Amino acid sequence: MGSYLFLSERWFNRKNLSVKPWSAVTYKHALVLILVGVAEYTVIAPLEKFTQPKPAIDIRSTSLFMETKFPELSMSSAPRRVVFLLRYPDFSCPPCFESFITLADSLRARNNVDRAQLIAGIMQEGETLFINTQSRLARWKEANGIDFPLALAPDSLFRQMNSGKSAVAVWEGSEILFVQTFPLSAEQLQTILAILE
Repeated sequence: MGSYLFLSERWFNRKNLSVKPWSAVTYKHALVLILVGVAEYTVIAPLEKFTQPKPAIDIRSTSLFMETKFPELSMSSAPRRVVFLLRYPDFSCPPCFESFITLADSLRARNNVDRAQLIAGIMQEGETLFINTQSRLARWKEANGIDFPLALAPDSLFRQMNSGKSAVAVWEGSEILFVQTFPLSAEQLQTILAILE
């Protein structure tokens, strides 16, 4: 390495170019940049998920859509509703998809116990861009072990129900008990399950 630097320096000197060794100031700047990068990755980025605004879920339009698409569920006496409002592109984020599947698995595991809850999902149709979207949706449900009803909503209608990223909402009557975009933290997953106890 030393001989390489010596040769490089000789080459630069022969070409009448100057080579300046790194000064202590340059090392300090590099160290500051590394520390800022570490702080961004370990402190700031994780805190951003707690400061992101809550999604604006419109219960009225979501309930009307569910009554239309899931008439058998609209007759349910279950007071609590768990609704997934899903945008297919959000699942290119592995933590988003993982937390969605974890919650769906947890809800399926609890399904054999009689609970006062209704679970359904609505996926934004305009984002899938496939000709036979119903068939594709059925295959996607089967491949991922989704056992709750899932319907496609036209893009304009979906945006009335949820203007942001994929989210999960839990409500009872007209009161929202929990709403959060994906990905969910372990604490948020536990909060949802505790609400449904």
